[in-house]
Amino acid sequence: MGYSTVEAILANRLAPSLADWYLARTGFSGQQVSDMPVSAGRPDNLFEPVPELAATHGMFDDQAKVRSLQLWSATHRAAVVGAVAGTVAAGAAVARPARSEVRASDAQRP
Repeated sequence: MGYSTVEAILANRLAPSLADWYLARTGFSGQQVSDMPVSAGRPDNLFEPVPELAATHGMFDDQAKVRSLQLWSATHRAAVVGAVAGTVAAGAAVARPARSEVRASDAQRP
């Protein structure tokens, strides 16, 4: 699951009918590659698996990324939750003395 998938999920939660409208207008044409026609006899996996080995590489290899912050976050949830909890606790600890100092200075005013 990549960042574009996360974007699609969030967009669908915010405005599902807008996402449906956009995909209805662009979904089919967005999957077609005009300068790469497919031969009519090409095997496909519509009704049964293709007998050759499946390829994990293709025309988008040059756009692939070696690392993914989103994947790392999904596979290290405990570390992410711990970091967020630590940041919130540190923020609360810093904010708390500042509030008590303000109250003390207010109490000293005549």
